[in-house]
Amino acid sequence: MLCAGVLAVALSVPARAGESTTNSPASAMPFDLGFIAGRDTTLYGESRLRMLGPLFETRIAPDGSRFDAMRPFFVRSANPGASSYRTDWMWPFATVRQSLNQKSVRMMSTYYTDFNTSDPKSRYRLWMLPFFFTGRDAEGQTYAAVFPVIGQVNEFLSMDRVQFILFPLFCRYNKMDHQTVDVLWPFLSYTRGDDIFGIRVLPLYGRTEKANRWQRDFFLWPLWTYGRDYRPPGGSGYIIFPLFGHTRQGEFQSFTLIPPLIRWSVGPKQKDLSLPWPFFQYGKGKVNRFYIWPFVGAKAEAGLRTSFLFWPIATTWFRDLPDMTDNRFMILPFVQYHSKRMKSPDNTQKRGTVIDRSMKVWPLVSYRENGDVSRTRIPDLWPALNSPVIENAYGPFWTLFTHVKRNGCVEDELLWGLARSVKSETGNRVSVFPLVSWENSGENRLSNSWSLFLGLLGRERRGDDVTVKFMYFFKLRGKAAAGVEGDRQ
Repeated sequence: MLCAGVLAVALSVPARAGESTTNSPASAMPFDLGFIAGRDTTLYGESRLRMLGPLFETRIAPDGSRFDAMRPFFVRSANPGASSYRTDWMWPFATVRQSLNQKSVRMMSTYYTDFNTSDPKSRYRLWMLPFFFTGRDAEGQTYAAVFPVIGQVNEFLSMDRVQFILFPLFCRYNKMDHQTVDVLWPFLSYTRGDDIFGIRVLPLYGRTEKANRWQRDFFLWPLWTYGRDYRPPGGSGYIIFPLFGHTRQGEFQSFTLIPPLIRWSVGPKQKDLSLPWPFFQYGKGKVNRFYIWPFVGAKAEAGLRTSFLFWPIATTWFRDLPDMTDNRFMILPFVQYHSKRMKSPDNTQKRGTVIDRSMKVWPLVSYRENGDVSRTRIPDLWPALNSPVIENAYGPFWTLFTHVKRNGCVEDELLWGLARSVKSETGNRVSVFPLVSWENSGENRLSNSWSLFLGLLGRERRGDDVTVKFMYFFKLRGKAAAGVEGDRQ
């Protein structure tokens, strides 16, 4: 009944001058019933319809892209121009996505992907992790598996093909040009390929080698391990666990006592010391490092600087790229900050121009600035910074106040529309539902209107024409300069 009443009111409200009246459901006949329902145009130029606070929302952009939500059950965004859409059902319960001809569906731990919906013989996969796998790979070969009983899975992680029987009793997998067979994994293993060989009888003996590149061995693991690198500048190393270890690569050497606790490394461009690892670490050279973990630490190398205080509570991360800088700062779980700045070509700006900046003081407020658009939310209960899925599906429930700014235009909203304010080049509009609303035109100050209790009493002026409204159905019309002459309707 409430929804029907809102729609009836919507159909009875005429469009404002200059407002779009296309046939899209969010663009025709703007109206404002506070948190009950409203139809307007966002600062992004989207036609928007909202009903029952955060529960229902539709937005349609000028380029045809669309957003629909019936929170928390259903959220959908679509971009017909890019032939893409995404639908979330009770996220994280289920998600459906399509981009061009590729479609994927996830329901809990079940995943389905069709890599070309226009081709009935295209590559696809249906995986019900971790028990059932079936699909067709890029070569057109079909596969199926019931884990851990029997089967074959193609294109799994970095492997081309995995076959198993009563895993870990027997497993065989292929990766590029080599094949590995495991029996009673991880104890017995054999690997063979064009330039690679490996054998493992854990814990007695094992060797893996790649022709003319490297070699790895162990004996009575972990008591003795050995490695050698044949690639220039060449090197080798060993560990006698838990007593001693040594590695050498070119002019760089590393020594370890009670591996991995005590370690020191020396070379022409780097010196490192861990005493004991990971609690105290020191390095100087290409990588400068000083850690008293977990209390304080800092590391600097070419283009990258990091630091922490009471890890992982407070951390910083700074990346210096040729054309931009990327800066992050966190005091978990309360403060998070991330900014990207584009460097000026002539380096006249020391800090550069902000292209993306986000900040959250959890759970009080979050701020996001991207290009010419900024948004503030109060409060923001989700602890992670910039989570579009959460912001679309659940964020509006706990967001009581928003402040949006774009190209000098400002929109403020309190309690899902109970109070609204929009300031733009074409005019200003303020409403406190259901008490009062006020509007004027920025281009012509002689165009303005105000209303009390949704039309119980109101006044509208368009140039010299003035209309006074009272008791919802009665109007008096006249001229502002020449007095008022009216009629009753």
